[in-house]
Amino acid sequence: MSEMSDILIALLDDPRRDLGLPELVCRDAVRRLGSVGGAALCLGQDELELDLVAGSDDAAVALERKQLDLGEGPCLDAHRTGAIVHLTDPVDDRERWPLYSRAVQEAGVRAVLALPLRVGGIRLGALDLYLDRPGTLTGTELTWAVAYAETSVLVLLHLHEEGRDPAAAGTSAPDVSWLSEHLLEDDAFLDAAFQGAPEVHQATGMVAVQADVTLTEALLLLRARAFASGRSLPEVARAVVSRHLRFP
Repeated sequence: MSEMSDILIALLDDPRRDLGLPELVCRDAVRRLGSVGGAALCLGQDELELDLVAGSDDAAVALERKQLDLGEGPCLDAHRTGAIVHLTDPVDDRERWPLYSRAVQEAGVRAVLALPLRVGGIRLGALDLYLDRPGTLTGTELTWAVAYAETSVLVLLHLHEEGRDPAAAGTSAPDVSWLSEHLLEDDAFLDAAFQGAPEVHQATGMVAVQADVTLTEALLLLRARAFASGRSLPEVARAVVSRHLRFP
């Protein structure tokens, strides 16, 4: 079973139904990754701007807000570049991010790892992990960190398609039933995704050919484009089918 499958199962089983899914992802990352003391998730409004969606606790939320207010830090750089960015020590990295590094040090955080949320070339935001020790994540912990970033992408795309505010925790239990679809084998997952949506089915096949990717990857590209452009998935699918939109 993959790391993402394990994360999805943990989210399905999580009893804290008063929290939104983005916050549950952040909290589960802290629970599983021993070196991580906090996590925060940001949504990209464009290639330069980020909005805070959720954090694992008040301290993570406060430090993330500080980064966004200052306009400097690894999370912003990860979103802009589409690459993983490390702050391995707030003292050593002060020249790169002078104001943010000082805020990190004052908060007692020893290092920060920022992972971009992206599908292909489409940038959706970033996930910040706050470490309790200097350095960065490697090996198994880094593999899990990437899996949490990929899970964050799924959550943000789903909330967009449902027309829901990712930052709203809500007062009722979040719907987590859809997560089980991503535990299906590819064929079963695609059958569920295409049910009642023939234009999405057709567009997925076209994108798979255009981008030279699998059908599952093509569907993810369609969903990410819908998210980034503020349109619905059927709208983007119809643009592909009518050949007004192409995925190079």
